[in-house]
Amino acid sequence: MSESRESVERLVEEALAHSEAGDDDAALEKYFKALEIDISNARVCYDIGLIYKYRGAWKESFKYNKRAHELDPEDQAACWNFGIAATALRDWRAARAAWSAYGIKLADGDGEIFGDYGVTPLRLNPADDAEVVWARRLCPARARIESLPYPESGVAFDDVVLHDGAPVGSRLDAGGREVPVFNMRPCGIRSGAYESPHGTETKSRNY
Repeated sequence: MSESRESVERLVEEALAHSEAGDDDAALEKYFKALEIDISNARVCYDIGLIYKYRGAWKESFKYNKRAHELDPEDQAACWNFGIAATALRDWRAARAAWSAYGIKLADGDGEIFGDYGVTPLRLNPADDAEVVWARRLCPARARIESLPYPESGVAFDDVVLHDGAPVGSRLDAGGREVPVFNMRPCGIRSGAYESPHGTETKSRNY
């Protein structure tokens, strides 16, 4: 094993230890030092992108997850995080490229993605009270709220929110089928109009 590879692995181990201790700033410092040694290390790019994803720092998450995906196209986790970051930034062309690479079939087009990916339970504000509501998925990483959340959640009926793709538990749907629960991810919710898949303009709050 080369000295540079050993140095990168040691820095990654130290970064992981910092993250486990809750110090992501120190972890990022170690990861960036690792990239100075090996700029083409897909794992390091992915880990940096992951920290930024959980922070809701979507521009940075996009940059490093896109790079991780380019370096290792077979890494589905990097591909997913590239897709969710692109979705958060409303970069639909990049999001479509990521979801297609992930193996998800999309309707033709190059704009905003509107589909019916089924109903799923979402955990709102997972770091706090973690209320679970039902929502209809519009694309692999967005869903429209179909329940009435508690007012203190900051989320309302019909809002479109961003969600992660890693299951965190499950619930039974109306047909008795077990479906995965996904965590809502931080992303600014804004008021505005959007074009529905049926061509009608609908008022709701969308990030």
